[in-house]
Amino acid sequence: MLPHLVGEGDMITFPRLRELTGMTPGNLATHLRRLEDADYVTITKSFRRRSPVTYLALTRRGRRALEDYTVALRSLLSVPDSGLEPKENPS
Repeated sequence: MLPHLVGEGDMITFPRLRELTGMTPGNLATHLRRLEDADYVTITKSFRRRSPVTYLALTRRGRRALEDYTVALRSLLSVPDSGLEPKENPS
């Protein structure tokens, strides 16, 4: 989902991340504040020409957490059928 943030030093703008996630500005800002508090992302406010722009980047800790999450999710998805699927009712 966030391929633009995975590489070392990669940054993405707030509007681009909002576009990729489909989130509202307020909702995304709330999530980003929590991720910043957990030291998973850095938020840098700057100017491009005369317009304000917000850049986001994964921290080393955030990158590691994303990698761990990806490994866990892939492991979960590759687990053989656990028998939890609904069984068909015999007629």
